Amino acid sequence: MKVLFIINPFSGIKDWEAVVGYIKRSWGGSGHKFEIAATWKVGEGESLARRAVQDLFDMVVAVGGDGTINEVARGLLWTETALGVVPGGSGNGFARVFHIPLVRKIAVRKLLKPHFKRMDVGEVNGKIFLVTCGAGMDAHISSIFDKGPRRGLWSYYLASFKIFVGYRPPHMKIITDDGEIEADPVLITAANLRQYGGGVKIAPGADPFDGYLDLAIVNYMNPFLNLYHLPKLFTGRVKRVPSTIILRFKEATIITEVPCPVHIDGDPMEPSHTLHIKVLPAALKIALIGGKTK
Repeated sequence: MKVLFIINPFSGIKDWEAVVGYIKRSWGGSGHKFEIAATWKVGEGESLARRAVQDLFDMVVAVGGDGTINEVARGLLWTETALGVVPGGSGNGFARVFHIPLVRKIAVRKLLKPHFKRMDVGEVNGKIFLVTCGAGMDAHISSIFDKGPRRGLWSYYLASFKIFVGYRPPHMKIITDDGEIEADPVLITAANLRQYGGGVKIAPGADPFDGYLDLAIVNYMNPFLNLYHLPKLFTGRVKRVPSTIILRFKEATIITEVPCPVHIDGDPMEPSHTLHIKVLPAALKIALIGGKTK
């Protein structure tokens, strides 16, 4: 097997030099060919992945968070080069769903014996997402978190608190395969995987192998009710939150009255009036090293 490891030193991996050591020790005597590269600027992970495809690598391993994984995956779509993951972000939603060990030393070692499967990918306005795409309060939080000086879950929780109390959602029109609805959602998330990073199970039934995306719509409540129902998001009981709707779809359009912040796999993108979302079935080959995925 011929493998390229792509490390993002800015993703929250303080010990990235130690990760390089793990890779060299685990893979050095394995008989596999491997190379190690780092991403020092936005977009470099995608270009490194594309070059690996051209050079006939069997697997490209993204070492970082969900944003890094997304960037590397963009260079691997519709190819036979698999995406492997060593988690190193703040939330690690992708790794949690696929039961990839969060201890990087263990994940590096388990990648020596992966099995492969093709997964669905989401697309919004021409950009892909592997985990979730959101256009509600979560997108505001991602924007503040991205501009903050620190990474990590506590920084994310602080950003959440800043948004939480005063958030007022825009009115939205949502058009899916099954028809049209209007809503004022505090959260609206298109999910390919069942949870955000950090364990928030926003779409417990989402399946990355079924050819569909799930759309979770949590309508606005006052801040005290939001706080009361928050634990249900962490325990997979989002359907028990009042005024919540979950839809399965292949294509959807979301139209807002004002430009709305949007995030893709936790990274903010430009605000937009209109989001066109669709599923790309079996678009990405992935390396699985954990247990069950649901």
